[in-house]
Amino acid sequence: MVMNMVETFGFSAYLCVNNTVSMDNSIYDTLLCLPLFQGMTKSDFGIVLEKVRFGFHKFAAGQTVAEAGKSCGSFVFLLNGRMRSHRSSTDGLFSLTEEIEAPYMIEVSSMFGMNPVYRGTYVADEECGILVIEKQFLYTELFKYNVCRMNMMNMLSNRTHSLERDLWNLTPKDMKGRFVHLLMSLSDIPSGRKDVRVKMEDLAPVLQETRLSVSRMLNAMEKEGLVVLKRGGFMVPALEKLIEK
Repeated sequence: MVMNMVETFGFSAYLCVNNTVSMDNSIYDTLLCLPLFQGMTKSDFGIVLEKVRFGFHKFAAGQTVAEAGKSCGSFVFLLNGRMRSHRSSTDGLFSLTEEIEAPYMIEVSSMFGMNPVYRGTYVADEECGILVIEKQFLYTELFKYNVCRMNMMNMLSNRTHSLERDLWNLTPKDMKGRFVHLLMSLSDIPSGRKDVRVKMEDLAPVLQETRLSVSRMLNAMEKEGLVVLKRGGFMVPALEKLIEK
């Protein structure tokens, strides 16, 4: 198998010449678990491999996979490993970092619209395997398959429904409820670890509370093992446990 090192869409990638790559069943199964390809048969996917240029990447821990504000011109899939997404408020006073496990498709909704750029920055937390497919192949090849069209529509619809649900989910009256609602609204994944950097005096007005009240609430949550207080912010070990409480 001949491999060429190329630069494409800001990624350093190993591409297989003419896509003549022999894949074992485990790799096929991994690719077919990705949201865009779920439901495709192996025979159909074999035909796609012959026509679509797949970029297979390896990123070492600490390397940036995609950067906020940069053009989002290709589909990026996390095949294996773990990475973190990082997003900040426009005023820079609040930031949220999430852990992302494979398999995962980065910001499919950011691929389209008037301003197709990444909302967050994605950094490998350990060595990661990344697959990149240029957006043009979605129109020329992948959309020939009904299952790919439906998967894409479902992903975009789910994102829209989620945003609409958050809009109509009126803010809870109690402070803890508002705190949980805030984290859920800002998170792409409603579970797992969340690292938040924010000063108490900046978080308090968002929760419509005093700094002292917010401090007391977070200290009480720390005693329950729901958060870990840190200098300049806090960490939520498992958002799903906080939601359940």
